[in-house]
Amino acid sequence: MKKGVGGRPKSQVWEYVEKLADGRILCKLCGLAFRGSGSRIKYHLYGIPGKGISRCPQFTTPIFKKKEEEEEEEEETTLRQSNSIHDDGTTVKSETVELPFTKKIAVGPSSVSGTEVKTETAESSATKKIDIGPFSVSHHVSAEDLKLILSLFGSSSSLRGEGQEITVVRSTHFHLTRSDFNTLKPETCLDGNVINFVVDRLTDMGNKKNKRLNWFLPLTFLPYASIYERNFKRFVVEHNIKERYMSRLMDCEKIFVPIQTGSRQSGHFYLCVVHVKKRVAEIWDSAPCYTEQNSERQEKVQNILRGLDVIFMNEIKSIFPDEWAFSKFDITMAHNIPTQTNK
Repeated sequence: MKKGVGGRPKSQVWEYVEKLADGRILCKLCGLAFRGSGSRIKYHLYGIPGKGISRCPQFTTPIFKKKEEEEEEEEETTLRQSNSIHDDGTTVKSETVELPFTKKIAVGPSSVSGTEVKTETAESSATKKIDIGPFSVSHHVSAEDLKLILSLFGSSSSLRGEGQEITVVRSTHFHLTRSDFNTLKPETCLDGNVINFVVDRLTDMGNKKNKRLNWFLPLTFLPYASIYERNFKRFVVEHNIKERYMSRLMDCEKIFVPIQTGSRQSGHFYLCVVHVKKRVAEIWDSAPCYTEQNSERQEKVQNILRGLDVIFMNEIKSIFPDEWAFSKFDITMAHNIPTQTNK
């Protein structure tokens, strides 16, 4: 068998990495891209001090074995095979490894379809954040996911102009283009299409269950609930709001309604969570001081509750006591919501 650096079989060393177009090495397990030869791969995989490269947190094989230990392992494997005893998965493969939350790497030069990939920095062993494309996240992604992220958010010319309007993903009633995805970048105002798409996907998932305990309504619900009742009823019927997003009221536990404040280009989103059994409507806002006065938020939530009363007028009368109504729910601010820093 052909030997690689340090006496290890080359096929085993290169099983966990691939060579990029610019000559760098991409670790399939943790997504780290670095320059160097087979020796740096060994240092990266086995965590041997030196060479200025951090250890791969995904490679769980013990630290570099001596040659005689490898020979013993190879002999044992041969014996197992001869006796039809199958190994139970001691070799780590990138497609089956869970990627935990670890170190920081930074965005580097282009290599995957002309877009950015990660490259090692001096901060790698000092922090527990990584940069992937325009994002700084607290976990590693697979090589496949890395390429997907960079294809959507990279700086390739294929992502400009008409390419921005190419449909990337569809749900039952919505689709997202590359332009929509780009609004997920840091310091970019989110497009409401993204929220409506998520609502649609969550609804599709809920439809597969016997009981839909949680309902997710689109962004359009509040604006129509705030107008004349006749027009609101027309909206509910024409868009199949009740049939599409709701089910039996007696089964419902929570109703999630997104709210947008400000313009579409520079607005902010927060959430109204209606706890049906507790008779409470909670406001989840990650930037409460930045958005609206509390009275404005209360008014919008009250419009949502009145709209629910209109939709479920008959069910409410048959299920609940005479004084029961959504519009009589207490409205509170949730205080355990992470604060949005916009940094």
